[in-house]
Amino acid sequence: MNKYVGEFLKQVTQEVKYKKIHPYLMNEMEDHIEMLKEDYIEEGLTEEEAYEKAIRQMGDAKSIGQAFHKTHQPKMAWSVLCFMGLLVAVGIASLMFYGEMANMTNIVSNHWKKQLLFSCIGMLTLLGTYFMSYKIWENKSIWLYAGGNLILLSLMLFGNTVNGQRVFLSLGPISISPIYLAVPLILMAYVEFTSLWRGDKKGAFILMGLGLLPTLLIAKANLFNALLLIIMLLSIIILYICSREFKGDKKACLIKLGLLVVIGGSLVASYLLSKDIFRKRLLGFLYPSSYAQDEGYIYEMLKAVRAQASLIGGNGLSALGRESNLFSGAVSEFILTFIIGRFGWLVGGIVLLILGLTIIQLFRVAFTIRESYGRLLALTIATYFAIEFIINILMNLGYFPQVTSYLPFVSYGGTIMICDMMYLGIFLNIYRKKDVIQCEIAQG
Repeated sequence: MNKYVGEFLKQVTQEVKYKKIHPYLMNEMEDHIEMLKEDYIEEGLTEEEAYEKAIRQMGDAKSIGQAFHKTHQPKMAWSVLCFMGLLVAVGIASLMFYGEMANMTNIVSNHWKKQLLFSCIGMLTLLGTYFMSYKIWENKSIWLYAGGNLILLSLMLFGNTVNGQRVFLSLGPISISPIYLAVPLILMAYVEFTSLWRGDKKGAFILMGLGLLPTLLIAKANLFNALLLIIMLLSIIILYICSREFKGDKKACLIKLGLLVVIGGSLVASYLLSKDIFRKRLLGFLYPSSYAQDEGYIYEMLKAVRAQASLIGGNGLSALGRESNLFSGAVSEFILTFIIGRFGWLVGGIVLLILGLTIIQLFRVAFTIRESYGRLLALTIATYFAIEFIINILMNLGYFPQVTSYLPFVSYGGTIMICDMMYLGIFLNIYRKKDVIQCEIAQG
């Protein structure tokens, strides 16, 4: 390398703090200088003169280096992180007020202290996934998929039964929800499986088979979570078909997928309606006042809280009398209803606004990712949070049947909080590398 060129490149890269892309930048600039040099040699300059003129044309080394540093430095999606932090604070504050109300009736509630601990553990998980490059998972889909299914299998074999379903797995004094540990692994694996599909029938059947196994395992424990997984797997396929990386017939694939969803949805609906328990739950949702003594009771409670809630203040919970303190779902599935009843519609509306802005920001950030695997994975995570938010909001407002649905970062739960923090860490890691990962790929 020419000594002038070497000195120029050294001065440029000194300004770029992200050292992993130095070789890429040096190769790019050296190639450009060589092209300029050849043009000047053709004009009659000597090689030494051509190099000097080419370097002068490149500009000030320090200014170039500072521009590269600004472009190719890791970034933080502060808007997403701030919104999630607000939601965690809302959840902990709500649990504190719930604890105060519970203590008035001699019921000890330390949910907020546990949630604070879960949040701290979750933050450590977030930091770990934030600084661990998401690219390490790209070629480990088989291991992720196998690990997720083994976790689900352990739930079937060793899980604790609650209301006839295996929900928790006890590890000494600690109880975990294996489904929430397994789903992230399965989704990350499925993102890569889907990205390898080229629209052929064989690949479509393989994808269906890969999605069927974990769905059946989850269905044994919780039917709604199984349906949610199906929705997520279909979302991944749709996102990939709509991406520029998909090489098949987009229109034909979307039509076939739509027909499959209609047929499959009809079969699932027919099966559910054939069961007395699901028919009663549906009737309780549609006609809560007629089934107020059994399946419609919870809907009547939610309706009473919403009806009695004032703009500001805690009038809503008075509609439930002393039972409001025993409202077990107030810390988990129905924490949004608790917030509205305890603090009023104004605070509830602010929380809904934060949730809406969070969804918008997740997708806005995800669509800025240029690298194909990272973009599909980020969109998958954004879709997961959006679905969880929307279903829980609709359920709390009376527009969706009662299911095992939690409000991410707000509802009480250890495994849920930690796994959601892991999702967020991966998401932020993808955005962090969005302007440098292409350079790392080219360098490799």
